[in-house]
Amino acid sequence: MRAKSQCFAINVALALALILCAPAALLCAPAVPAGAGGLPIVAECSGWASASAVMLRGTIQADDLQGRFFELIDARSGRFVRRWDLAGLSEASGSDATSAWVQDRSGTVHRLDADHARRVAATDAWFEKRGWCATNRGSVRMTTPVRRSQARRDFDVVQAVPRGGVPMEIWFDRASGLPDRTILRLNEDTRVTRFLDWREAAGTVIPFVRRFEYPEGGDVETLTVQTVVPQPAAGFADFAPPPMPDDARIAHGTQSTTVPVLIEGRKILVPVMLNGRGPFPFVLDTGGHFILTAATAQRLKLPVLGRGSTGDRAHGPGFVRVHELRIGDAIVRDNVAHMIPYPYARVERGPLPPKAGWLGLELLERFSAIIDPAKRTLTLTPLRGPPPQYAGVRVPLTFDEDAPLAPCRVDGMPGACMIDTGNAGPTIVEGHWAHATGLDRRFLHAAGADGHFVHALDAGGGVRVARADLDLGTVHMPREIVAAYPQATSGSESTTVEAAIVSETVHERYATSIDFKQGAMWLQPVRGRAAPPFNRTGLQLRRGPDGNFTVGFVYARSPAAAAGFRTGDRIVAIDAKPSRAITPNELIAVGTAPVGTVRTYRVLSRGSNVPRTVRIRLAELLP
Repeated sequence: MRAKSQCFAINVALALALILCAPAALLCAPAVPAGAGGLPIVAECSGWASASAVMLRGTIQADDLQGRFFELIDARSGRFVRRWDLAGLSEASGSDATSAWVQDRSGTVHRLDADHARRVAATDAWFEKRGWCATNRGSVRMTTPVRRSQARRDFDVVQAVPRGGVPMEIWFDRASGLPDRTILRLNEDTRVTRFLDWREAAGTVIPFVRRFEYPEGGDVETLTVQTVVPQPAAGFADFAPPPMPDDARIAHGTQSTTVPVLIEGRKILVPVMLNGRGPFPFVLDTGGHFILTAATAQRLKLPVLGRGSTGDRAHGPGFVRVHELRIGDAIVRDNVAHMIPYPYARVERGPLPPKAGWLGLELLERFSAIIDPAKRTLTLTPLRGPPPQYAGVRVPLTFDEDAPLAPCRVDGMPGACMIDTGNAGPTIVEGHWAHATGLDRRFLHAAGADGHFVHALDAGGGVRVARADLDLGTVHMPREIVAAYPQATSGSESTTVEAAIVSETVHERYATSIDFKQGAMWLQPVRGRAAPPFNRTGLQLRRGPDGNFTVGFVYARSPAAAAGFRTGDRIVAIDAKPSRAITPNELIAVGTAPVGTVRTYRVLSRGSNVPRTVRIRLAELLP
């Protein structure tokens, strides 16, 4: 049964003025009329702070998975912990009102301790303790309510910025005065929380249905409350993150294991055994998760859970359980991986076996990693016992979501850079941050003699490529290749938090040690390893399923443009070698050979089945 409150039926502008000075225990007196089912109408804040905490239990629905959830909320501080289980896939999250933490499906835990994440935690805590209905005047800034109508309902919409928090948009239902939804911008996503079925419980009113929507990705999670129990007390430990799982070890009693790796196509490929089979080539991706391709999951005959509520359920993404993951002598038992049916272009290696998956957060929360590009090795050590010592300069790491962030500067402008070994390109400068710092205007033009950007190249799709100084912590990298991306509406380039994504700049020229337990990485330059040159042909190529390359973009005033290459041309051979036989490393070598090198291409123009021979002489496009 439902109960309504008429406390906000008056003009919300006046109500908000009352909110700012109302006592925490009671916003307004209970109204006389009865609500649904004859229940008396109570004010939404009545009794909320009289209990130390409130415990909720109920059901959760996400995609095609259903399960149970448990939630504990501290009514006075806004601290919370939420745990849920979906068909045996368990997760949890929580907050101590100053920083949050998450536990993923594999059981590993990390704190969200970056500056933006802490501000999100402050706003969430303010809302959980119902600062929107009873708050101190100086603890929040609220805009004047704006009247909006939607689906024959009227709302008063305000933006609230709690002290130390991020902005949150709140839609108050004018009929009940209760929040209908909140809208909060995260790093790469928008979180819309909808509140439905408000009822009397525990001496106050509580939404018995909450729906968490992420419009950019289409994800929806629905929590339905079944029981509400007030708690007399809740201590700080009740909201602390759980311990890390004890499911990782090194065989034979050694402290660490070292395995050979490939740096191929500017990605780190690690040999991985799965359930005793393999080895499979996996990308070491500090910016990603433990992922299996659909082909790998099918080869191992792994059942797929949670395929999703949209698209083709029979072939869509989901989750799989891996009984044993083994890298050298490093072993992880009963791990949960994302299963993603990536397109051919994402996994292809030319004549070599395709990529089988990615190693990311779940591995690095269990082991420290030392990547040595000179020796072509990866060393893994369990994150237990005394912290080890690493060579090089220490760079602190924090988390806003699931990828590590390091303090950085791009052309002298400070920000936070994602460390992403899974990205094979140059440093990506994010559009939102570049615009906020004015850096985007520098990329629109070739700079003068006194500017850092000697050239700024149009790379297609609104991307501009140039050179700029890059700093990670105190490590200075002059004249790095950087690519400025336009602001996107979804995906990694939609971030409003990060300044840039740093990738092969680090792992190809520095021995990199990553230790999430210590919250840092260490960079030691590799002697004699120079920065890679920029593309000297002017061609951007992608390989198709037939093994041939298609021209995706031609740089203006480049050797390729002068030779008459056009977008859509197909390349069937380079220097007399069939395209299907060319490996990713060989393709990079083709385009970055010394200035003056002549390359010979066999090219099929659009609509033609007769190949022509085209020769180009490599030149410096980005001095």
